[in-house]
Amino acid sequence: MSVSGLALGFAAAGSVALVVALHGEKHDRWTQVRLSKPFASLGFLGVALTGQVYGNAFHVALFTALVFSAFGDVFLMWRSRPLFLSGLLSFLLGHVAFAAAFVLGGVDPLWFGAGAGAMLLVGLLVGRWILQHVEDTMRGPVLAYITIISLMVALAVGHYGENHQLAVPLGALAFYGSDISVARDRFVGAGFGNRLWGLPLYYAAQFTFAFTVALATS
Repeated sequence: MSVSGLALGFAAAGSVALVVALHGEKHDRWTQVRLSKPFASLGFLGVALTGQVYGNAFHVALFTALVFSAFGDVFLMWRSRPLFLSGLLSFLLGHVAFAAAFVLGGVDPLWFGAGAGAMLLVGLLVGRWILQHVEDTMRGPVLAYITIISLMVALAVGHYGENHQLAVPLGALAFYGSDISVARDRFVGAGFGNRLWGLPLYYAAQFTFAFTVALATS
């Protein structure tokens, strides 16, 4: 399997856009951020589209999840509560689509059980930390989000047990980590430090999933 030049081009363009977005975040240049982040997201969508997205249920579900993630990127560029909730919903649907992809691609029950046990413990710790900072009206959505993303990671581990694609659980764990940075920025303490590690981790996850599609058909 080899990566096409077009896929590498999309990845390079997305990486440059990410650097521009981080520079804008650091210096509070929000127009720069709002112009560059969508291009970074188009980078991972472009990588996926270099592969054969259609005709394979696993790839269709992965690409659908990437599209929901791209919409979530756009909504979360604004800090208003309605747009934050829209971003939360978009990413929630993205995690559901990722989870569906892993099921469609095959899940080993024993590996899934081990992943579910580990993520239950992690989810309880993260939830206890985050929920004490969350207003009452947001507790339900945040709890649902933690549950879905924990299930997604557990299914990614199960998918690895069935298919031995290490990129899948690595991407899922990176996505989980990036969501912690978003939660910390929104509920615990806003600051560029959250985005400095959270955004690269997030885009690393999305590009990992995108290359899973591109490499499988190149």
